[in-house]
Amino acid sequence: MKYIITPFIALLLCTSTLALAQAPNLEAMDIVTKSIPDGPIARVGEVNINKLDFILLYRSELNRFAVEKPDVTLKDFDRVQIGKYCTAVLIEHELLYQEAKRNNLSVSKDMVDKQAIAQFERLQKSFSASAEKPVSESAVLDRLGYTQRSQINDEIERGMLIKLIRNNIIKEHGESISAESVEKVYEKNKSILVVPDRIHLRQIFIKADRKDEPSRAAAKKKADAALDQLFSGQRFEKIAKEVSSAPDAKRGGDMGFLPMKAIPEFMHEPIKGLQKDDITDVFESDFGYHILQLVDKKESKAITKEKALAGIRGQMAKHQSDEAVRDYCDRIIEGGTKVKVFLELDENLARVGVDPKN
Repeated sequence: MKYIITPFIALLLCTSTLALAQAPNLEAMDIVTKSIPDGPIARVGEVNINKLDFILLYRSELNRFAVEKPDVTLKDFDRVQIGKYCTAVLIEHELLYQEAKRNNLSVSKDMVDKQAIAQFERLQKSFSASAEKPVSESAVLDRLGYTQRSQINDEIERGMLIKLIRNNIIKEHGESISAESVEKVYEKNKSILVVPDRIHLRQIFIKADRKDEPSRAAAKKKADAALDQLFSGQRFEKIAKEVSSAPDAKRGGDMGFLPMKAIPEFMHEPIKGLQKDDITDVFESDFGYHILQLVDKKESKAITKEKALAGIRGQMAKHQSDEAVRDYCDRIIEGGTKVKVFLELDENLARVGVDPKN
């Protein structure tokens, strides 16, 4: 049972701090969410993988794609590939966890407790900031679907055991990356190894339905009022928190540093010629009305050869490590652990006339 990660999926794994100009509609019933069965999405041995875990991971990967490719519309085939990747990740984790328990691996209780406390405090702080008021322990647990704090410890321990056995597999497999192979990749790609132009923006976004004229008129009026407040000297962050519909509103509209290619096309013209701290006029898009402030710019620069080689080696090592772990999981399955997938993604692609192999 090979888990193939395509270049498309590899893109989704890149760490990013980019912000969306508009939140993606993760609740929309797409071809993957329509395929989710009422029961488990898969079974590993005698253990079910529940659909909630799948949904949370799938939404996370959709978000990651939307951040990396804000101007690209996902097709059914792409969504299915993301769904298959999420299924494979959950199966792999369960296989590794069961193997760790079978081999009597253990982690320090003190370390588990320490990480669980830190994780809970981070979540409580995050939830409180989002709600703009203190969130109780019971409310945090309820949001997580837990009834007691010990369940967080269980999840932390599970994650640590998976990481432990994964590291053991990688260590046993070893690394076989020659300097020549790294140099070859560098020479082939050095012309594109640059840090792109980046821009740091804040935004105020007033959502409006293009087909609803009263809605757009009200949104335009609200945006104009926000611009008047900015021109009267009020801080951009304050107004964004009060009126913006964007997911970054609670951060004062801070979109962070973005490569120019990640900026939606409709924003390119309004920000042309802006200097630091300049604010655009209100401008319109299909989504509603926008006001942007330029915080800073960073010009593109070449990556040093030393840094590039280190990055290439790191990616090659990760690829080898992932292959080693997948091969290990394949051997577990070949040894008798049964894996059953109930999420019929390829079948649904075929039903809508898309070849899952293309």
